[in-house]
Amino acid sequence: MAISVSLPLSIDDVSGFYSSTFTPRDMARNNLLMTLYTNPGERVWDINFGVGIERYLFENNTPSTLDSLRNRILEQVSTYLPYLNLLNVNLGTDSINPNKILIRLDYEVAGVVDVIELAFRLGEPE
Repeated sequence: MAISVSLPLSIDDVSGFYSSTFTPRDMARNNLLMTLYTNPGERVWDINFGVGIERYLFENNTPSTLDSLRNRILEQVSTYLPYLNLLNVNLGTDSINPNKILIRLDYEVAGVVDVIELAFRLGEPE
């Protein structure tokens, strides 16, 4: 049985009109990604929701920027995803491309450890 709609929305003949998540692990991963990608103010009924990773795309890739992003992730997860336990929030720069930020989030939900790894280019347009 489905427990939530999978985002971004996509048509799926198996679970009904929209693709769905079927495990708490998949739902938590989906909710974490949406929290990271949502810009503050984008969710009408809660303007404080969202990390807003896109806001950091044209910032200089400095320790201050990484600290600000790390703090925003920690704040948002503790406020909006209290069922997630962040085990590690590792942000760093790519050794080949200094304008790329690497994000690794180790977390657990219901005793199951999972990892999300993301890479974003900062400080320059794509």
